[in-house]
Amino acid sequence: MTRSTSPPSTVTRWAAGWKWRWRATVVPHDKLLDTARKYAEMLLKRAPQSLGPAKKLINNIPNMDQTAAIAVEGLAQSNLLKTADHKEGVTVFREKRRPTFQGK
Repeated sequence: MTRSTSPPSTVTRWAAGWKWRWRATVVPHDKLLDTARKYAEMLLKRAPQSLGPAKKLINNIPNMDQTAAIAVEGLAQSNLLKTADHKEGVTVFREKRRPTFQGK
C-alpha cells in the first residue's frame, strides 16, 4: 500500500468533516452576525484550554498525513489531561451537571 503525500482534496476534507459532524452553516447576510454570536456563545461554554489545540489541529489536518495527525492529537490530549478543567469535565459527566470551567 502506498500513501499519497498530496494534500487531500476539498471533497475529501468535506467528507471527513461530515463524518466528524463539522459542518458549515449558510445563513442570509442579515442573520450572519446573530448566527456567529450564537456559535461563539456555545464555544464559550467549552473548556477554554481545549479550544486552542483543537483549532490548530483542525486547521492543519490538510497538511498532515493520518499518522502525524493522530500523534499531534494524542500529544494535545495528554497535555489537557493534566488540567483542572479536565477533572471538572469528568466530574460533571459523572454528576450530570453543567460544568464550571476556569481555564486551569
